Amino acid sequence: MTFFKKPYLGLPVLVVLGLSIQGCVVSGNQNQARQADRSLVTSAVTADKGNIDDALPPADQQVIRDFVAKAGKNQGNVLVWTSQETGNRGTISALADLQENGHACRTFQTTRESYDGVLLFSGKACNISGNVWTMTDLKAL
Repeated sequence: MTFFKKPYLGLPVLVVLGLSIQGCVVSGNQNQARQADRSLVTSAVTADKGNIDDALPPADQQVIRDFVAKAGKNQGNVLVWTSQETGNRGTISALADLQENGHACRTFQTTRESYDGVLLFSGKACNISGNVWTMTDLKAL
């Protein structure tokens, strides 16, 4: 107990002892080789799959196609669509009529709002016979 009675002698000894222990802790195990963490795996970006974008489920594409087909007098207005099957919704805008290979077509832009965010698409739907329309182009912007 006489060791701590003289603060000028015990305090420097405790400081030196504390610093030496800290040096052992900070240095860690130097024998272990440092390697890259290979636990995370990524994949390549897929190649272009054509003109129809997979980010819109087929049920959403059908709803959008039907709205575009019936748009006729609504050109210039923003149309709001909702898919009962997927729960997704969005707006259709920038509708424009054109003729392509003897078929009436409409170009448009649409948004898709879902749990993972909002995406913007451009597309084209064409009347192939009577009242039958098909989506001929759809891609994310």
